[in-house]
Amino acid sequence: MGDTYVTDMRHFLDGDTLPVEIPAPARRLAEYFGRIVAAATARDAGPEFASALPCRRRPDHRPCPGPIRICRSQVPPRIEWLCGACHDRGLIHGFLGTPWDLSDVQSDTEEDERGSVLLPAEEYRALLAVDVLDRDCEALLLRAEPEASGLRIDASLGLLDHLRGFVAAAANHEKRATRRRLLYRVYQRVEAVLAGGPSDEGPLPEDFEALAHRLIEGGLVVLGARGGARAAGQTSNARRRKERSGSRQSGKETPSRARSPAAGSRETHAAICQLKVTLRHVRPPIWRRVQVPAELTLARLHDIVQEVMGWTDSHLHSFDIRGERFGVPSPDDWSPVRDERRVRIADVLAAPKERALYTYDFGDNWEHEIVVEKILRPEPGADYPLCVAGRRACPPEDVGGPWGYGRLLEALADPSDPEREEYFEWLGGSFDPKAFDLTETNHLLHRRFG
Repeated sequence: MGDTYVTDMRHFLDGDTLPVEIPAPARRLAEYFGRIVAAATARDAGPEFASALPCRRRPDHRPCPGPIRICRSQVPPRIEWLCGACHDRGLIHGFLGTPWDLSDVQSDTEEDERGSVLLPAEEYRALLAVDVLDRDCEALLLRAEPEASGLRIDASLGLLDHLRGFVAAAANHEKRATRRRLLYRVYQRVEAVLAGGPSDEGPLPEDFEALAHRLIEGGLVVLGARGGARAAGQTSNARRRKERSGSRQSGKETPSRARSPAAGSRETHAAICQLKVTLRHVRPPIWRRVQVPAELTLARLHDIVQEVMGWTDSHLHSFDIRGERFGVPSPDDWSPVRDERRVRIADVLAAPKERALYTYDFGDNWEHEIVVEKILRPEPGADYPLCVAGRRACPPEDVGGPWGYGRLLEALADPSDPEREEYFEWLGGSFDPKAFDLTETNHLLHRRFG
């Protein structure tokens, strides 16, 4: 059963704005409820609708799938909302005339020539986070209709062209390469519709570098201190969510320590790689030692790392090995990506001390160093993959990367920290950063890989 909130939005304000000195947890709560108000007032009052807004809760340390359902009535003016997954709910009043109230934004007329843009959820979230949008564009985004493959935005071509300019400016000033790439992709989709084509059928032909240069030359992007063309040199991490390939490995072979097979031989492919996986930029260290059949693909290694670390496989990922990038190739890629489903561990990590960089969640940017410690022979009767050691709990998903995790640990360790209770509420309960259960980890591996 979720929590119930009764909120008067005027209580957050000092005059017409949020006060600078408002505590961070209260600010986050105001922004969360404010976004619900904006979504409700971007439409006419009337029946309940499913919004595209994510829930703020994290039940069992995992992002709540939501979505938030909203209903606004005019008399009396109030907004009711409900998360269909965790059942958090609330009643909001005192929102008229606040900065979040979009009821004064006029919808574009049905008589105008219109276009429809379908945005994948990841691109929509990146666009929704842009803080330079005007009220017309914000209202347009919050009117998006959820569909099975994303969020559909329907608007006049004039309003879509207006949105395109804001997206270009936001992409140029975005410092994070992953979000900049998503915003450029949104720009391409909107431009395709303005040119008379669909936004959601087939690959868009223009590559990242050509698009960046054309935006600059066309005057839609203002060069920053380093120049917007820097975007053209960035290596893209873009790829679609994984399509799992091949049958599951039975993993009935295990290591003997008699001698190491020669790297690159046929014997190597039947051998066991002992890998140490260490999460970078986090102190104290979080790591796992795992033994995996060398004949498995990198796609399977991704699954194993997710399981032993404790991630939820909710975001994109990639491997970088000796200057090459491995993942699931996609028409979205602007640099070569080798198919991880066709490359075995033995093909790229065949000898002790060889390394790979595994990156998960390009927003939080969790980097894992994978080092080959030993090449072993299988031991009779052992099941693989096998976790043999590890230290400390996996950080919560979407905590904000290493910096955000460090801040969370500081708050939880300090009873006087003003954000401590807010963090506990966000976590959905207690969190022990020292916890690691080797037996449970191997139980999960065995359940998944047989």
